[in-house]
Amino acid sequence: MKHAVQIKWRNFCLAFYCRYGIDIYIRLRHDDSVRKVTISYDHRCFHHLPDYRIVVNIGFHKSVSEGHPDKICDQVSDAILDACLEQDPQSKVARETCTETYMVIVFREITTKAKVNYEKIIAKDLKEHVIKPVIPPQSLDNKTIFSFNHSGRFVIGGPHGDAGLTGRKILIDTYGGCGAHGSGAFLGKDPTKVDRSGAYIVRQAAKSVVASGLARRCIVQVSYAIGVPDPVSVFVDTYKTGKIRDKDILALIKENFDFRPGMISIDLDLTRGVNFRYQKTAASGHFGRDDPDFTWETLKLLKPRKA
Repeated sequence: MKHAVQIKWRNFCLAFYCRYGIDIYIRLRHDDSVRKVTISYDHRCFHHLPDYRIVVNIGFHKSVSEGHPDKICDQVSDAILDACLEQDPQSKVARETCTETYMVIVFREITTKAKVNYEKIIAKDLKEHVIKPVIPPQSLDNKTIFSFNHSGRFVIGGPHGDAGLTGRKILIDTYGGCGAHGSGAFLGKDPTKVDRSGAYIVRQAAKSVVASGLARRCIVQVSYAIGVPDPVSVFVDTYKTGKIRDKDILALIKENFDFRPGMISIDLDLTRGVNFRYQKTAASGHFGRDDPDFTWETLKLLKPRKA
């Protein structure tokens, strides 16, 4: 993610305070030269600039891998959802998972006719989706120690070194920091929860707008009230890149997409839980992936009406 800030002040003093090391490149508009400011850990830096218009580009982003305790919890929550939907497509699930040293806890509500062995699912998930894909079988025994850290020696990792909880990494699940986000997480929730299904349908809508050549950038937002099927608001913003007016794009979206949770579930086939469908979303993100189970990535061709 990059933020561009345009400033035109006399006797300008550029000041940053950063808890981590970061390089900032400053391009002066008058001669197109570039100056680099390096800010080290816990260091306050003041950089005096001449009286010219400048552009400051700052980029930073946090990311974690599938082995992070939060992402392990995400995978367990969606593995349970898959198991419930496989036996009972009408399952109502809002499952949370948390983990600590030598402990995994699953909690919150499930209404389902499925008979699920939760302990077996958790054990199988950790074995099949965390260990086996990355570690050769001949390298695993009861004396094996795993240590991964680019910053140096890190002996205690995973849940033994940090707590985990479902849904604490929704930025890496979606668009990083480059898009607006709601507060609700996706993992462990069935399609009747608009935290998940609503995010999927607006992804399909925004992607279809760009793929149809109506804009270079697009964000679609939707808001709901509990117990009301129709959204209370649908909003579109193309960041001034639209080939037609945003309100006309919004009208096209409303004509081609049904934002009611029940219809979203039908249109995107979201109650189908086989093939580890939802569990796959718990690692490597929910969007931008070429997988037939990710039905929200399919496109609709949107054609504006002729005047």
